[in-house]
Amino acid sequence: KATVSVLNWGVTARHTLMAAEAAVGHALAFGTWPGRQQPGQNRPAGDAWTQAVRAAYDAGFRHFDCAWKYGNEKAVGEALTQLPRAEILVAGKLWWTHWDTPEEACRASLADLGVSYFDVYYLHSPCTGAPEAQRPMHELWRDMERLVDLGLVRALGVSNFPGGLLNDLLTYAKHKPVFHQIEVHPYFPNAELTAFSQARGMVVLGYCPLALGLLKDPVVAGVAAEAGATPAQVLLRWQIQRGVVPVSKSLRPERAAENCAAARVPPLTDAQMARLNGLSKQDLGLAHKVCNHMTQYNVALYS
Repeated sequence: KATVSVLNWGVTARHTLMAAEAAVGHALAFGTWPGRQQPGQNRPAGDAWTQAVRAAYDAGFRHFDCAWKYGNEKAVGEALTQLPRAEILVAGKLWWTHWDTPEEACRASLADLGVSYFDVYYLHSPCTGAPEAQRPMHELWRDMERLVDLGLVRALGVSNFPGGLLNDLLTYAKHKPVFHQIEVHPYFPNAELTAFSQARGMVVLGYCPLALGLLKDPVVAGVAAEAGATPAQVLLRWQIQRGVVPVSKSLRPERAAENCAAARVPPLTDAQMARLNGLSKQDLGLAHKVCNHMTQYNVALYS
């Protein structure tokens, strides 16, 4: 497993991602979102996530993306407590139902995960499911900053923020967000928001990197064959070359190992990157996006 130089990230981001990058050659995150439950489908048992996180660590992952909303923090924590804390990056997220009590929510998540601090703690979304729960962002961010001052959190992040709101936040934040997690994949590359965030010193993490049938896309398959890699590895490599940290997940150890090995896939050629970039369907509407906030919250976050 090669070690590469740390990219030009802010000091706080750099120290929190150092272990992950040293471990896999580039910061790759292991996600713990169970996914949307389909009718008649049962969610994985808790111990499945305990085993999955342990297998992901064994495969080489050192960055673990968690959230209260995912409903599996205790199961994930069963694995995290068995791992060397100094070697791993643990991320948590504040859901809107806890906006009035960020400290209590943060402490509860830390307890469930079995860790004493978060390397990064996100505002999971700028939206709420109930208008009466909405708080002025400058007030909410002040409460988030207090978590850093208390030593519960080392760095702050945001998720699913539109550029305008993000730009506004940066004008008054004492502890500026150094991570921005958004949906990124070839069908929805989110190029403008990615560049906007990176230009302001943030690490961009891309969730749902293998979504919406991309693994079966003939263009992806063609590039994979040329690169001597699997479709999943090509999709993750595409993210890495755009300076994005992909957040992949799997309950299957062999898939976690496959995904982690994307860091060792040789760089894709300019022509191969162009072919993958050409898959963008972002201009065709939100049908090509996994998380549709317009449907969920009546907010066009990426318009």
